[in-house]
Amino acid sequence: PEEQRCALAVTETTGSLRSSQNAQPTGSKVSRPDWVHLLTVQMAALDQKQEIREIRSMVQVLGKYVHCLGTSAEQRANPTISSPVLEGIKGLIAIPEVYGGDLEACEGFTVQCELFFGYQPRVTDHVKVSFGISRFTGKARA
Repeated sequence: PEEQRCALAVTETTGSLRSSQNAQPTGSKVSRPDWVHLLTVQMAALDQKQEIREIRSMVQVLGKYVHCLGTSAEQRANPTISSPVLEGIKGLIAIPEVYGGDLEACEGFTVQCELFFGYQPRVTDHVKVSFGISRFTGKARA
């Protein structure tokens, strides 16, 4: 009775998994080997469905990583470099005058550069030095 009820439930849930040769009328007694075989087939099908769900989940996660990496690569390929001159204009801070190499004007040029870069904390030292050198003329450039 209990074995027959379980076998019947397995038969109903496996549906097409059971071949027509092994099909028996409802309520008939299913032999133990058939019951074990049907249960094994059903468990294999459930395992496959679970594996498919897990693979789909992994594919979704992988897709998100690929999207993030693509976005990151685009940002590295097209960096937004802000010019110190443009930031200075936006902040209404005067751009330092050009420096021609005169010793008396050196301190004034240095103070102007310090003020100019004081409002631009994200500018690297390399950019600061490059900008300062770009303002040199005459003897200072030589």
